[in-house]
Amino acid sequence: MIPTEYFARLEMSSVRVDRFQEVVKFYEEVLPSPIEQVFLSSIIDQEGQDVPESLWVFTKEHICEAHNVMTEDHFDLTPKARIGLLEVKKFDYKPGEDTLKSSRLTVQYSIRSFGVSGILKAAGMNCSYLYEIYLSHLVPLTMPTE
Repeated sequence: MIPTEYFARLEMSSVRVDRFQEVVKFYEEVLPSPIEQVFLSSIIDQEGQDVPESLWVFTKEHICEAHNVMTEDHFDLTPKARIGLLEVKKFDYKPGEDTLKSSRLTVQYSIRSFGVSGILKAAGMNCSYLYEIYLSHLVPLTMPTE
């Protein structure tokens, strides 16, 4: 599942798209279940340019992060487990409404049983994608298990 539509909506260069597709292909080869969603975590620099930090991959059983995605082959994957802390910080973003160029959304989580955490960052229209991942892949992991 190469998410070409998602990458196209983010209006990225072909060099970036090629790199992200290479990372997704790696995860497709090593993960036991299909990729459900991907997310590009990035920041906006002082010149207003979008700077990719990491590419996240979500399956039914795993949360994966390709760190420093443009410059390194540094991949991790963590089994999904109960999240002990899930934090959201938003600026100029209201879920369900049109996003603005100034919109920002940051989601931070911690899976204490594995001692891992992650930070996903979005700007502009990518905020809606991050919010969708927050609802579908992270919030359910905060529910107590019986």
